[in-house]
Amino acid sequence: MWRRAGGPGQLATFRELIATTHAGDTWVSDGNFAQATFDLRLPRADAILWLEAPRPVCAWRAVVRTIRPGEAHRANQLPKVLAFIRRFDRVNRPLIEALRLEHGPTVPVIKLRSRAMIDSFLRDRSAASQPRVPHASS
Repeated sequence: MWRRAGGPGQLATFRELIATTHAGDTWVSDGNFAQATFDLRLPRADAILWLEAPRPVCAWRAVVRTIRPGEAHRANQLPKVLAFIRRFDRVNRPLIEALRLEHGPTVPVIKLRSRAMIDSFLRDRSAASQPRVPHASS
């Protein structure tokens, strides 16, 4: 995982890793890292899946991650995370959208706003990838 707090060479190493892992024909990328890697990923992307959970759901999940055993998330970081969630639409979304338009303006964006939408999307993709078997006629 890349973190800005790392040394100056860490970004170059992260970008090398992204370029290598996204060089194949098929890949899935989780997280946005828009400023660091959209120029590498979006020109090769078939689609962008934007998982857009409601703000209260995001906040609840952030809280739960801090108390779940074995999680790396810490309670002392919770105020910072909740502030990020609260400001996301005003601060981060416009930055991500500008970079998306710069590096992948023709890549379709599919917004999934609920568990039901995600499940439906996955069912549709699974059905579309199943080989079609012709029916035998007698």
